Amino acid sequence: MEVLHYNLDMTPESEWKIVSAGAFARDKLLYLQEAGHFISGANYYTVRKELDSYLVKLTLSGAGILEYGGETYRLPAGSFFWIDCRAPQHYYTAPDAGQWDVLWFHFYGATADAYYQAFLSQTQGRAAASLPVDSPVSAQMSALLALAGEDGGGLGRDLDASALMTTILCGLIYGAAQQRPQPVPAVLQKVRQYLHEQYAQKITLDTLSARYNISKYHLQRSFQRYFGQSPGEYLTRLRLTRAKELLRATDLPVSEVAYRVGMENTSYFISVFRVREGATPQQYRRRWSPVA
Repeated sequence: MEVLHYNLDMTPESEWKIVSAGAFARDKLLYLQEAGHFISGANYYTVRKELDSYLVKLTLSGAGILEYGGETYRLPAGSFFWIDCRAPQHYYTAPDAGQWDVLWFHFYGATADAYYQAFLSQTQGRAAASLPVDSPVSAQMSALLALAGEDGGGLGRDLDASALMTTILCGLIYGAAQQRPQPVPAVLQKVRQYLHEQYAQKITLDTLSARYNISKYHLQRSFQRYFGQSPGEYLTRLRLTRAKELLRATDLPVSEVAYRVGMENTSYFISVFRVREGATPQQYRRRWSPVA
């Protein structure tokens, strides 16, 4: 059951559009639930939990505060938050600012959580980030608000909104990625290069730790921080990419393909391949074999 307490301290120029997406959009797409442009005063706040929705709020001017996931975030101009509204949240105008001008939209749908997890992978789990000064996201969110206000709606509006939200969410993820610490430390560059060159060999976290004189814990944490995935996940993706190339370009037995990409246990290789690709290696080969 949704829990909601709020005070909408807004100027008359503020906008709020509620959208009723069709059944196809709700079942298959990212779909828009509502959007708005709030020019809020000092007394604006929302306290909520258990809402099946994701929320993006972008600060245009002034500042806000978000309390979420045990953290408190200040949101000056150019920053945004992206949260899962099923979790408890509290956001409000920053007391020292007295005003918070934001564009925002609520959305849900089949791929909503996948985009959210991609965002969190770039922020190390933080709910807030900032956009580059040349980001088009603000203009795109304004366009989404205009789209939400169109009369009639229907499948066309749902498709347009889904496409525009996809563009916006990717822009937010890219913006968050640009805030990752740079440059990548030399030792991590060497680890990544080693994985590319030696993926067919037996490689473990212990192997990498000993080779580059770095603790397993620090390696795991740092690699995830800079590359958005663990060394093990990175290695598995390299191996599967090479395996797909061999399956398409050669007639090698599956056991030989597994061996050549460093996964000597054929049953394990088939299991991992099926989970990642939704098909066995043989099924993948048949689907992608050259047409005579």
